[in-house]
Amino acid sequence: MHLAEFSMESSARLTELLKEKGLENLITVKNPFDINPGSDDEAHARVAEILGQDSGVDMVIIGLNPLSPAVHSLDIDSPKSVVQLLPQVVERLDKPLVAVVEGGRLYTPMADALKAAGIVVFSDADEALHSVGIYVQGRLHAEKLRSMR
Repeated sequence: MHLAEFSMESSARLTELLKEKGLENLITVKNPFDINPGSDDEAHARVAEILGQDSGVDMVIIGLNPLSPAVHSLDIDSPKSVVQLLPQVVERLDKPLVAVVEGGRLYTPMADALKAAGIVVFSDADEALHSVGIYVQGRLHAEKLRSMR
C-alpha cells in the first residue's frame, strides 16, 4: 500500500478550496493532505469528495478533528455538521471512505452517527492505517490467488 499522487485536477480543486476557506498559507496540497484544525465541516466533506473522485486514489481515509472549534462535532444534527455532510459524499463515491474520530468519549455520538450512516469509523489513526493496510493486502492476495486458477 502506498500514498496516491493527486491528479492535477484534484490539486487545483484543493488549492481553490483552500483559497476559498482562507487556508492557502496553512496547508500544502500533497499526500497526506493534512486538513488544518481551522478547516470547517464543509471543507472536510469537500476534500473527501475531491479525493474520492480522483481516479488515482483508491480509498479515502479522512481524519475528523472533533476538538477543533471550526467543526460541529457536538452539534451533529446541524445540517452543516460533517456528520450530515459526509454520508452524502459517500453516496456519490464509487470507492471506500474511512473516517477517524479521535478525541475521546465526548465524541462517541459523532462516531456512532457516522457509523449509523454506513461509514467505517476508527478512533485512532494508527489503528485505521494498520487495519486498512491489512485489508488491502488481503484483497491483493485474494486477487493474486484468483488469477492463478
